[in-house]
Amino acid sequence: MAEPKRIGGQGAALDVNLVTPRGVVAHDATDGLTAPGEEGEFEVLPGHVPFLTALRPGVLTIGDRTRARYAVSHCRGCRYSVTPPPRAYVDM
Repeated sequence: MAEPKRIGGQGAALDVNLVTPRGVVAHDATDGLTAPGEEGEFEVLPGHVPFLTALRPGVLTIGDRTRARYAVSHCRGCRYSVTPPPRAYVDM
């Protein structure tokens, strides 16, 4: 019998793409991402349901363990989306 596909939990990763008008700033498989949303700060972990939200200026942190930080500023039209399998796209 085939192994069930892992969606989240230990060993899973979130594929993050951080894109600006100048190109890709970061592309990483990580354990999570924290971002400043218009409704408040939020965290996304592997296996999160798909969604789309606008960003506001603040600090975007990629990874709970590695904690790479990026400043989000001048956010007209900045958006954040999570799509399967899980992938996170940040367009600034």
